[in-house]
Amino acid sequence: TKERMHDMIERYGKENLRIIMDCANITPLSGIPEADGSTPTHPSDEAQIAYVSRFLDYTEGLLTAVHVKNYVLDAKGAKEGDIAADEGVLNWRVLVPYIASRCGRVSFLLEGRVRDTDGFIASIESR
Repeated sequence: TKERMHDMIERYGKENLRIIMDCANITPLSGIPEADGSTPTHPSDEAQIAYVSRFLDYTEGLLTAVHVKNYVLDAKGAKEGDIAADEGVLNWRVLVPYIASRCGRVSFLLEGRVRDTDGFIASIESR
């Protein structure tokens, strides 16, 4: 949580910490909200960028890596994980370049599988 992260920064100091961001894990169980407060099954790219941006603002330049994985919302609107990175809700083709532009040198750690390995990797390598 942001509160736990804030406590860690206060306790150990920014110079002693680095953060690995996991967009799938920091997303609420009901999904990423749109500007109007709704939580559609597939949020817009703008809503995803806004959500990630708030986290990046909070991390105060401590981001060192991003855990690339994905999730879907089930029929009841609850988050389910273990989805290929190039499937699911998160649009990594948009998020990777955005995060890289905000954070400079940051590592992207791909978890699990992707359906279109060549196309997906090529699209995020071009950052």
